Amino acid sequence: MVPAGFRALFEKNKVSVLIPTYNNAQTLSNVVSTVLEYTDQVIVVNDGSTDSTLQLLSHFHMRCVKVFNVHARQGTITSLVLIRMDNIMPGTCLCF
Repeated sequence: MVPAGFRALFEKNKVSVLIPTYNNAQTLSNVVSTVLEYTDQVIVVNDGSTDSTLQLLSHFHMRCVKVFNVHARQGTITSLVLIRMDNIMPGTCLCF
């Protein structure tokens, strides 16, 4: 359960949470669900996962979760450059 006021604070400050992932299908659902308790602005960068991560993310795609897929493993920083960080959610505070 989210402590009182945190969700309002995230919304007021336009906080987006970035979740880089690579083959984390076993834990990713819990991570995304928990982050959604704090903010509706969630960005997941799938860095070429070869497990069921992509299928799992399809369940969240309709719930304010932006999913970016990098088809070949690049590493988190390179993946962020490839998806052009400046076009994700302009004017927001980004948390990793």
